[in-house]
Amino acid sequence: MLSCRFKMQYMQTHKGLIGMAVLTVFLMGAGSIVYMGRPVMKIVPITDVPLEQPIPSTFISGPAPSPTPTPVSPQGGQSGSTSGNGATMYTMADVRAHATQSNCWSAVGGNVYDLTTWVSRHPGGEAVIVAMCGVDGTSAYNGQHGSSRRPLSMLALLKIGTLQ
Repeated sequence: MLSCRFKMQYMQTHKGLIGMAVLTVFLMGAGSIVYMGRPVMKIVPITDVPLEQPIPSTFISGPAPSPTPTPVSPQGGQSGSTSGNGATMYTMADVRAHATQSNCWSAVGGNVYDLTTWVSRHPGGEAVIVAMCGVDGTSAYNGQHGSSRRPLSMLALLKIGTLQ
């Protein structure tokens, strides 16, 4: 009986601390679940999106960036050709050269995507993405996802260039 009374007294005097500990464990668990469900992708700077309004010079600090960015060579070593607006252009021959699960490119809607990091994370299974490696997967993508926002936003992160 004494130990029970001691536990009750301890819980009453430290209930704020206990509540914070429980909340912290809950938030960390929920955060890791959300994080673990996201694909690991490389972040490529967006250079071909025009700005609605020019950025005021008061927001720019340091030296001005070079006018022509050097294109990042995507996985697989092929760099494609660069158009006048800085976008990397690829041919279907370039896409066909990346037709394996460990090096997977696909063309969808006139753009080229590196799907290598997405193969093992696709909710519908690896086989669905592997079937799109090295080919124009527009019809397969549109047949499954149509214009759904979430798949479209995930696909946008994997874009490496446009199709010639």
